[in-house]
Amino acid sequence: GRGKVDLERAVEVLRERLGVRVLMVEGGGGLNCAMLEKGLVDEVRATIAPYIFGGGVGLAECPGVFDGRDRRVELALQHTRILCGGWIHATYTVLRPRKPLY
Repeated sequence: GRGKVDLERAVEVLRERLGVRVLMVEGGGGLNCAMLEKGLVDEVRATIAPYIFGGGVGLAECPGVFDGRDRRVELALQHTRILCGGWIHATYTVLRPRKPLY
């Protein structure tokens, strides 16, 4: 659409009206950044593949955030699992940003 979704309100509606307690977000870097910036993420799960690709979109595309100003989202590793083929699955808890992302 042309407008932006009020993510905080959307999550509130999902929780209050539909009883959603766990929400998996599989978005691109922009959505991931927006969810992190609003404090709506408490866990990050990442699968690491034994490949390196150049280019593409990052995990969290946050203009002006990761530019050396120490505005990072800190994570605490909770669990790792080695999968077949050298793939690794990691689960992290979000410790909240030290500073606002913007």
